[in-house]
Amino acid sequence: MNSDQFKAPYQHAFHIIVAWNDMDALAHVNNVKYFRYFESARIDFLRQYEYLMPMPRAGVGPILAYIECQFILPVTFPDEVIVGSRITEVGNTSVKLEQALFSTKLEMIAARSKSVLVLTDYKTGEKMRVPDAVRDLVGRR
Repeated sequence: MNSDQFKAPYQHAFHIIVAWNDMDALAHVNNVKYFRYFESARIDFLRQYEYLMPMPRAGVGPILAYIECQFILPVTFPDEVIVGSRITEVGNTSVKLEQALFSTKLEMIAARSKSVLVLTDYKTGEKMRVPDAVRDLVGRR
């Protein structure tokens, strides 16, 4: 699989250069770093959709309610990874996101993630209805 084939099913692709200090004593990227990679890609993806993620400036934004990671292959330095992100489901107050981490060195998917974001009013802590425009993102490439 090449990087273009990997990117095709995703709404967003985010490139990250693996740093030497991302590795642990076992000489592969530490498991915690994968969550950081997914977070960086998720934030970059959602910033494109200000109506979903206006951030604290507007007092409303997504709160990460759930995340999981399936570790498939170890990533090592040097490498560049690409994190693909896509919205798979939109509920009344939540959005489900799938992400995959592609190693350009290995030319394979090294990890997959699923997460749930809940749109929240930061002042009241109340859940907010996800705008209808976000529903259009499901299935769009």
